[in-house]
Amino acid sequence: MQKLGFDKIVDEFDFPNEAVTLGWGISDEDLFRKWETVLDSEPEPFFSSALTTTNHHPFEVPDNYRLQAGDSVTDRYRESLHYTDAMLGGFLKRISKKPWFKNTIIFVTADTSSYQNAEQHTNNYEEFVNLHSQVPLLILSGKSTALGKKSEGLIITQHASQVDLAPTILDILRKKYIVPWVGRSLLNSVDLLTDVPQRAFTNRPGAYWAVIEEKSRYYRENDQRDHFFGDQDNQKGLHLKEIGSSWIETIRWVLQENRVWPEK
Repeated sequence: MQKLGFDKIVDEFDFPNEAVTLGWGISDEDLFRKWETVLDSEPEPFFSSALTTTNHHPFEVPDNYRLQAGDSVTDRYRESLHYTDAMLGGFLKRISKKPWFKNTIIFVTADTSSYQNAEQHTNNYEEFVNLHSQVPLLILSGKSTALGKKSEGLIITQHASQVDLAPTILDILRKKYIVPWVGRSLLNSVDLLTDVPQRAFTNRPGAYWAVIEEKSRYYRENDQRDHFFGDQDNQKGLHLKEIGSSWIETIRWVLQENRVWPEK
């Protein structure tokens, strides 16, 4: 993490003994409380990131957040959503009163999507991959930004993925930049130079990878089968396949040549 530019890391050893553990880690409630104190001590401007785990399998929540609807995986998943939503809401309400909040932009997102088994057999591959490719993105700010006035809301419906977050952040901050990223800002519905629509790339090693546009989609199943969906001819499908293959090979090369964290 330090190679990525983080100056300080807060882990489980920084929490008090009475902090509650749920599932894979510290409860969302204790994590948000700790994060709040960390942010209060940071000099402005700051960049900080936190990873919650209660909304991850095995979906353990305090008894007072059990919905008593059943004990299936889906029931427990919904309980974890109920709990995490409450903890996030409480955190946002508390920090909205902080002096640093008015100059802060908050991104809420996820690393992966559905809680369902990605290895299961399916007869509808398009629906299956769409379900496992969707992650939330919520952008909040204490003041007006490039997204609009803080009293107004904006829903972005175009396709995108995590690689688009960094350029989006810089655009919201109204920063000029020249960077070698493959991502594009969500504030641009099309590439201004090529008029190419925004697209998303997603992959789950061992299961599939996909390149998704609004009207055209290509999925590669287990590195063996091609799936083309949407408004496209075969040439368009092959073009999306070429884009996805290029991204994967580029990532492999960058890792192989140690270009992510090159030695000084």
